[in-house]
Amino acid sequence: SGKGPPGPDQFGYLVLIGVGNTEKEGYDRVRMIKGYLETTGITSEAFLNPQGYAPVSVNVAALRRGNRKAIRVETTRDGRPINNATADVPDLIQAGTCFAGTPDQVFEQIADFYRYVGGFGHILAMMQGGHLGHDETVKNLTLFSREVLPRLGELKIDGLS
Repeated sequence: SGKGPPGPDQFGYLVLIGVGNTEKEGYDRVRMIKGYLETTGITSEAFLNPQGYAPVSVNVAALRRGNRKAIRVETTRDGRPINNATADVPDLIQAGTCFAGTPDQVFEQIADFYRYVGGFGHILAMMQGGHLGHDETVKNLTLFSREVLPRLGELKIDGLS
């Protein structure tokens, strides 16, 4: 609209989150939520690579490799391709697909990702899904809201929050 580039408040990020009193508990919770990722990739060929989903250069490279069906865009930060349905939790964290562990670990993962992408004003936390039951969901949400959420206001990039 001619008002300059959008600020971080104009961006949101959807991510799976598993928080626990121990790293194992947080990882276990996100593994249960991750069941969602095991079925979301089952998609009709017509919807595998919608226009604008992947950069043109990624599409060209995939076509040159002979891959005409699906363009894989899930990668870890160091460029390793991963399959979200089968990847382990550390790789999913490196890809920005999930944050998991203790409250301090989850906050540090969010802060690290926030700096990596240049900020965002909204986090959409998928904290229930797949095989995570009601009691574990309540524990996950409660721990996040008490131990992680209050700290998110600390996130800043070059004076932007």
